[in-house]
Amino acid sequence: MSVNFPSGIVPLSPETISKPPKYTNANAQQPAASTPMNTEEPAKKKSHWFLKTIGAIVVVGAALGLGRKFVPALRDINLSQVADEGAKWYQKGLRYIAQAGEYINTKAAASLDWIKALPSKIGFGKKGTAE
Repeated sequence: MSVNFPSGIVPLSPETISKPPKYTNANAQQPAASTPMNTEEPAKKKSHWFLKTIGAIVVVGAALGLGRKFVPALRDINLSQVADEGAKWYQKGLRYIAQAGEYINTKAAASLDWIKALPSKIGFGKKGTAE
């Protein structure tokens, strides 16, 4: 049973669908969604993670060494004695920090002495004997 309505509604044909609306310009630009986007990725920055890690190690080592040398709470710890068994957790922590600082200071002093002795080892700084 089909009913005919007197209205002017007709099914849309493909020509009607692809036709631009009357209120637009026929010479209109393509919509932004139909233009291809820039698919190139921006240049990635180098993270320099290795250099940052080495820098962090140097800073922490310098802090430990300078702390052992200049901070009274770390400087006054006698490392030649055995640690107390009943020491509190922060006293144990300060002792470990002092031991690390002492180790770093010892190695830094040995390195500095080696660098100071290097010119005489390679021939610079020797005093000639005048006859």
